[in-house]
Amino acid sequence: MGNCTTPPIQQEQNIMELDFNRPSTYQKFDKLINDYSLEHDIGPQYHSLLQRMIGSKQEYILQRMDEMDRYSKAMFLQNLERIDFEMIDSLLHNCYQKEQNYFPANIKFISGKDQSKGLSMIKNREVGLFLMAGGRSTRYPDKPICKPGSPSRKAPIQLIFERLRKIIQLSQEEDTFNYKGLPIGIMLSDAIGIKIKDFIREKKQFGFESIDYLYQKTLPVLDSDKKIVFNVKDEPVLTPNGTGYVFPLLIQFMRKHPNLKYIHVLGCENLLALPLDPYLLEQDADIICKAVDSHLYCDDKIYYQDGLFKYLDEIVDLSMTENTEKITKMCLNDLMISVDFLERLSLDKQKQFKLAQKYHVIKRGNQMHFERHVFDVFEVTDNLLLLKSNENALILDDAKKAVIQLSNHHKQWVGLTNLNEEDLCEVCPNMSYNGEGLKQFQVSVFLNALKYASDELDTLIALDYKSNNERINERMVRQYFISYKGDTTNLQKYLREQYILDQTIIKYGINWEQRLHINFKVRQNKLHTKRQYEDAARLYLSGLTNNSQVKPI
Repeated sequence: MGNCTTPPIQQEQNIMELDFNRPSTYQKFDKLINDYSLEHDIGPQYHSLLQRMIGSKQEYILQRMDEMDRYSKAMFLQNLERIDFEMIDSLLHNCYQKEQNYFPANIKFISGKDQSKGLSMIKNREVGLFLMAGGRSTRYPDKPICKPGSPSRKAPIQLIFERLRKIIQLSQEEDTFNYKGLPIGIMLSDAIGIKIKDFIREKKQFGFESIDYLYQKTLPVLDSDKKIVFNVKDEPVLTPNGTGYVFPLLIQFMRKHPNLKYIHVLGCENLLALPLDPYLLEQDADIICKAVDSHLYCDDKIYYQDGLFKYLDEIVDLSMTENTEKITKMCLNDLMISVDFLERLSLDKQKQFKLAQKYHVIKRGNQMHFERHVFDVFEVTDNLLLLKSNENALILDDAKKAVIQLSNHHKQWVGLTNLNEEDLCEVCPNMSYNGEGLKQFQVSVFLNALKYASDELDTLIALDYKSNNERINERMVRQYFISYKGDTTNLQKYLREQYILDQTIIKYGINWEQRLHINFKVRQNKLHTKRQYEDAARLYLSGLTNNSQVKPI
């Protein structure tokens, strides 16, 4: 940038000495802005921006334009138009103070024993899913779509959508499943929003009809001198304004889907997250939030201890890691929120204002981030439940630890707790949502299934998004492992045959009974190619219809 030659504007014209309580002062202020713009070749369309910048004591930014040409200045000022300077000034003067980092709570703990009510609501589409997939991903890059190293190599958001499909199956009794009509929303940020949308698009939206994408707002990052931070391209560094911005978006979301009674607000940082967990719907409340025992302290989480909710500044105590009696309950980004509560919140201007003004200062290095937290809503509800949970595999600073936690959790499902921690185990969502339906497997058989099914089932799952016969395919794969007693020698070949057969089924509209007959003929004649499968299908169907010219549907 070189040496600065432009003195601050207030020094040139003594703007700081102006008395803004007098109407004539504003006329003088406008004249000073006009004179400055003419002198520094700044167009009149940016006069309002200059006024807002100076009014919020950020006039030092003007010095960055000293060595810029007219075009570069215009681009620089266009980027500044995105900044809410009045909000910065307000945050610096009225920000959330340390003594307010805790508040009393009158809550009730529940353990979750009955899921019948929740399954019924899922079946009737009375509960929707809203994922929080925004943020800058500074601690772990592209967190929702990363591959943290689990055996299946699946991203957290993919595991969530596959578990979502599974819980819908469990809520229905039919052999074919209807994934239509389930309200799904995702909160994105400018930083990684495009990547997440592309990832979901590549997966064909995991078979779901529609997904609503809504974006967080951003705020500039400030340094220790309370000045806006710029990158090497002279662009202001902006950061999403936190998970607390989800509430204005939820109100938009619920208005679009009037049948909803609850919305499950779920983060994408937990490898064990259970979308639409029916146990969260066991009892009616304004908000039901999952909480886990934890010694892990994060600046965007809230903790319950001794009748108080506390944020990071109030909870850090080295003695707590030594005294197990002081283990805290950490609330997860896993909340079931009543639509009735959101309606009342949207009409209560006082509570809305309280939430809108509650920002937290997150200090990372010598930088300050201003964020709203989703847990701030706890202060404006009188009916809050905490569900005790052990589903804690958070990808924060240590993804490897999260994968081990996921593996240990799944080992308990199948009775493999005597294995070494390094021997990873993962149960695919299409096999079990939360440990159910696994007792029929012998451990020796199932262990081999865990090693291979995670990857190979992707082929069948991808097909299921088209054929809508996931229970049939799952049954076939389970049958394979039972029949071959865990021998995986022919698994690749078997799955390839089933994939070709299912393509034939889709193409010719073959039903389940016809499928079994064709599969038997194919295996009897040792046919393995796509052409041979289709020939067998046409031959069989022509025999049923007395028509040798059977054509694809």
